[in-house]
Amino acid sequence: MSVKNKTRDSATKAQNDKRDAQNDKRDAPKLPVEKRLSVFGELSALHKSILRSLLISKAARKQSAETLTDRFAADISAKAKERLERFLGDLIQTIMSAAEQTDSADVLTIGEAIADGFSYNLASIALFDLYRRARDESKQNEVKKADYGASGASFGARDAANLAALERQFFWLKTSADERTREKIKEVLRSVFEPRDGQPPLAYNEIGAALRAKFGELANAEPSRLQSAGFTLARQNVNIAHAAQMIDDDVPFARVHADMDAKTTPICRSLHGRLIPMAHIKAQLDKITAANSIGATIAARDMSKTAPIYGELPANIGIPPYHFNCRTTILAHYGATSFEALSGARSPLEVLSEY
Repeated sequence: MSVKNKTRDSATKAQNDKRDAQNDKRDAPKLPVEKRLSVFGELSALHKSILRSLLISKAARKQSAETLTDRFAADISAKAKERLERFLGDLIQTIMSAAEQTDSADVLTIGEAIADGFSYNLASIALFDLYRRARDESKQNEVKKADYGASGASFGARDAANLAALERQFFWLKTSADERTREKIKEVLRSVFEPRDGQPPLAYNEIGAALRAKFGELANAEPSRLQSAGFTLARQNVNIAHAAQMIDDDVPFARVHADMDAKTTPICRSLHGRLIPMAHIKAQLDKITAANSIGATIAARDMSKTAPIYGELPANIGIPPYHFNCRTTILAHYGATSFEALSGARSPLEVLSEY
């Protein structure tokens, strides 16, 4: 073998080794956030919190909006369950101690007072990363089209208003969840200490078992409800981000895209593929961001309908979600049929022709 060939082979081998090393580094499992924080040594709680948020935010930029949505909902459920189980465990212990030397009516009063102090203490920080990722994804889809999406995805006053509205909705969500769970805890306490229909009062050694059984059901049901509500809010976050990006880039129509499977609801099935003029989307978005109460938010986005919708869309239906646990989204659309361009609607015949 010539010196020239040997040199070339050595260079090729070095390049291959470097590439393999890069692939190994890329494919290596990431350490948990807490392990990665440990390399910084002793830090204050605030510094650790800041670094933790930075690491989580950096990782979020590499994940899809769909993945971040599922994670947000799952995290809310897991944290809520952990918080609720710990609270209920402490509550049972307190009640059993009080029941040893206090009448049942007084034990109930104590338990209800403790229940009034319950809170899930949920945080909404992840919604910002989700919004930003969804906006980037919407932009990436748009730039594939020749005549649209010339500018880069950027944040402005509209995004600030959108995020503020989402933060208000999250506050109402967690406030409602706190109040509902407090009342559910009280209902369990009343069922144990105020027996009805002529049932005899429980013996002391029966109280603990009854509370554990009923609180166990509660600790499973309420976090599950929160997961559904969190998923729905996160999906709205994604679609509002899509709408903001399309408005900025003067996209003429939003196209409704539903996941078509056995779980698809009649309303989402009927709207799948439909084109909605951006003027309709923008008008609804303005009402959503301007809403300063739960009632105003509900009026701006109706999620009570389940029947198929054909013809003209109501003003408060356009931006998904259209119902709880809705997976439907809106995407940028370029060009339209004459029927759709005039009305923004799909005829029933067009929908039926797809099946």
